[in-house]
Amino acid sequence: MIELGDVSGTGRDGPEPDPAGRPAPRSIRRRLAVAVALAGVLLLGAAAPPGVPLVHELWWAPFDDESSMTVRNGTVYVQKATTDGSVMTAYDLVTGDRRWKRATTGQASWMAVTGAGGVLLIAGAPVSTNVSYGDGSLAVQLSASELTALDEATGEPLWRAEGEMQAVSGDTVLLGDQDEAGHLTALRSIGLRTGSPRWERRITPAEVIATPDDGGDGPERIVTATADGRVTVFDAVDGTPLLARRVSWIERQPGEGLGTILRIAGDKLLVTRTDRRGGTITAYRLDTLDELWNTSANRQAVVQPCGPVLCLSNGGEVDGIDPATGALRWRGAGWAGAESLGGGRLLAYDNGQEPHQTLLDAATGRPIGAGDGVGYPIWPDAATGALLLVRALAEPGGRTVVTRLDLTTGRADPMGTVGTAEGINCRGTDRYLACQDDDRLIVTAVG
Repeated sequence: MIELGDVSGTGRDGPEPDPAGRPAPRSIRRRLAVAVALAGVLLLGAAAPPGVPLVHELWWAPFDDESSMTVRNGTVYVQKATTDGSVMTAYDLVTGDRRWKRATTGQASWMAVTGAGGVLLIAGAPVSTNVSYGDGSLAVQLSASELTALDEATGEPLWRAEGEMQAVSGDTVLLGDQDEAGHLTALRSIGLRTGSPRWERRITPAEVIATPDDGGDGPERIVTATADGRVTVFDAVDGTPLLARRVSWIERQPGEGLGTILRIAGDKLLVTRTDRRGGTITAYRLDTLDELWNTSANRQAVVQPCGPVLCLSNGGEVDGIDPATGALRWRGAGWAGAESLGGGRLLAYDNGQEPHQTLLDAATGRPIGAGDGVGYPIWPDAATGALLLVRALAEPGGRTVVTRLDLTTGRADPMGTVGTAEGINCRGTDRYLACQDDDRLIVTAVG
């Protein structure tokens, strides 16, 4: 959801794509070179009209390694840094027609299209802060000094505000200020479309912040923690501090891979501490900060909401944990982690360089389908019942295999290949892919 960007045009601002939608000559040469490799995967049964490959180019635009893009609501948003700012351009995902183009002041570090409100958020140039940690290690922490909002449909500027974005929830944006040590020192909430202030509060310098997932079912709360483990809960609606307590805490030690992280899961606060013995997860009631339960892992662990369970991932297996008691409901060996897809489904992945992806039933951990999907998921901006997986093709190089994974049955169907540069830089939906291929951004129809 957060990307960087630039595109100086679709064939509209540079060389024109073929008006009939045919690929450029260089792409034709590449396809001839991989005709044998494609023969097997393009005989899968025709979602496309007769004579049209399941995977076929629609349009392209100039692109480079300094450019970035994101895809949302049927639009490709691209961003390019210039000497005195950046240029944002919006293109129709299917036709490549330019919807708008807007120059913005200042360098940009990322952009995000919000799920509600029709707002495109652009972070300002990153500011570097030298941070020292308890293990003696030093790091450079990057944060954005300002945030600009554009209307998603027209590109018209809406507002600009100082601070780094911490979260977007409903019709509000939470911003934060940092000190020279990289700690949060102030929080403020503003309107998503208007930029008008809702509230602002100075806080005790905090090392960690947790905010609820947008659209979650828990109370609207913000939680901060100091470097010595003093946790404070704020009302996200008006910024009022509600309660505070000190919890067991391990100071961040990146050189050793140790530290503490916070996560809000519904009406609970999850505190995960990692020391040399492994990880410990403690759950607290968000309304009282009373401890509910704790569980441990024999190595670093990550815990996150997964529908009816909490997913505890430690790199070698995924445990489904009962949110109310911390009891183990199921264990999936061999998985590095899992992501919630909604609707009682999880997508579990292994540690492979090109990871295997398997659909799981969230309540039981039971695999759904053969588990033969391979590649990295392209997360769509809306639930569609399927998603695409992409992985590099070893021979010939410079191609990426596209597979569609059905999120009901778990069936993985290879669809074809697209060209990409070294490393896969793709965004899209379950039907369209926008991928970097050397010096071009190519938009491809799938199926």
